Order: sequence, then C-alpha cells, then structure tokens
Amino acid sequence: MSGDGLASVRRLVVVVSRGTSMGMMSFAFGVFDMAVHHGALPELDVRVVAGEPDATLCGGGLSYDVPYDVGAVRTADLILVPYWRDPGESPPEPLLESLRAAHAAGARVAGLCTGTFVLAAAGLLDDRPATTHWSLAGVLAAMYPKIHVRADVLYIDDGDVLTAGGGAAGMDLGLHLIRASHGAAVANR
Repeated sequence: MSGDGLASVRRLVVVVSRGTSMGMMSFAFGVFDMAVHHGALPELDVRVVAGEPDATLCGGGLSYDVPYDVGAVRTADLILVPYWRDPGESPPEPLLESLRAAHAAGARVAGLCTGTFVLAAAGLLDDRPATTHWSLAGVLAAMYPKIHVRADVLYIDDGDVLTAGGGAAGMDLGLHLIRASHGAAVANR
C-alpha cells in the first residue's frame, strides 16, 4: 500500500528521546534535508522535537539540546520517530497523546527501527501491517499482537502510518516518499 509521498507535507517533525544518536537522526531526516538542500522540497520546515524532558542528540563526544518540545508534534504533517531506547519501556504519555492527536488531525506518522514501538504504544499500529528492525520483530509481535508484523520488508507505507525496519531502511522510506511526490529523478538526485 502506498500514500501520496510528500505532496501535502509542509512541516516534518522528528521526535528525539534521551540518548538518540546523531547517526540515527541522519537516517531519520538526512534524505529530507538533502531534498531541501537540492531544491526538491524548498517549503519543507524540519523541526527536531523532544519527545520527553531533557532529550538530547548525542554522538562523537558531543551533546545537543533539542529546540522544540512535544507540543510541536501536533502541528506536523509528517512525524518521524526514529528511535526508542528500550522496547520494554513505556514512552511518555504526553508524547503518545500528541502522536494520537496529530494522527487524528491528519498527520502521517512513521516509526523507524525501534521508533515503531512508540507508534505501537500509541495504538496507531493496531490491525495494520508494520515492520521494525529484524532482530526485534518477534518482540514487537509478542508485545502487540494486534499488529501484523512483517520482518521481511524494508519499509511499509500504509497510507497515514509508515514503518521501516532499521536506520538505512528509514532512508529507503524517505526516498520512497520523495519519489511518490516528486518522481524518481528527484529521489535519485
């Protein structure tokens, strides 16, 4: 199943939790950042949002504060959740409420790798196909039996809800969205 790419997306929000690495973030929005840089998505407003208090981006001995709070999720057209530190740990309720509200208002939501567990905790994957990193597919299926877990695909575009198997698969999903709205030539560039 597929949606309309990025045709109606003006604000992209990437949700960060404590301990999110810059490497994971590069998978999450690097494709979109390059599309903006090359003029394919000049109107796209990309915001990095703290999904919980004190969320920071880390890597290479550096640590960066996240500029927006979870309230920015509610104004997004596309929300990416690239990471959650522990599938067994419940994500914060304010984040789950914001995801539900944004989705109900028409936003598309995407879980990449362990970020799929956040969408599952919000109930947004019930009775839908979904994927996550292959090593966690069994955990996802056991924790959330209403989800139709598919470990054999890179990503799933179920229209308003999308999931990807891992970091690089998240890049594939981003390229898929760009290709759907702007064509293969733009996605290839």
